Amino acid sequence: MRRALVFSSALSLILLSAPALAWWDGGHMQIAAVAYSKLTPEAKAKADALIKMNPDYQTWVAGVPDDKKAQYAFVHAAVWADDIKDPAHGYTNDDDTPTGQNVGYADKNMHKYWHFKDVRFSTDTTTFPNPDPINAVSQMRLFIAALPAASGATDDVRSYDMVWLLHLVGDIHQPLHATERFSAINTDGDRGGTR
Repeated sequence: MRRALVFSSALSLILLSAPALAWWDGGHMQIAAVAYSKLTPEAKAKADALIKMNPDYQTWVAGVPDDKKAQYAFVHAAVWADDIKDPAHGYTNDDDTPTGQNVGYADKNMHKYWHFKDVRFSTDTTTFPNPDPINAVSQMRLFIAALPAASGATDDVRSYDMVWLLHLVGDIHQPLHATERFSAINTDGDRGGTR
């Protein structure tokens, strides 16, 4: 009887568990929602003004009540760096030409490699190159330095940097965006677990 109770309890927990949102859109948005709730009213006003400059802003707030638009846009901005990987956005896959440029929305590269700060390893002695020095951490430093108005960066650059920063903060907390396994099967690496 006791064994049946333990088994049925364990089975119930498995069947009733919801899928984890991890770091897909829902995970990024939850991180951004928490961040937005922690901002002072002055910081929110500055962030809101910069977020409005994103080319997708009107799409994010379409149909949203006026009193919720700022928060809604901030939360949706956290996934923009993944959204631009869709060919419909018109961005270029530039994985072969890493660059740490910071030119604002005129930059039409996807910068897929910005999403990671990987410690590389192999469990089967597959050799691997040193990681590129341009990564999530190097870009976060660049973006943080440009965010203050006193930085001299244009508002376009500061808006672009804020949107990327919102996304990268979520990415660097994802365990699979912190390691990259090389193997006989993935001689170019597993791209932080995405391959």
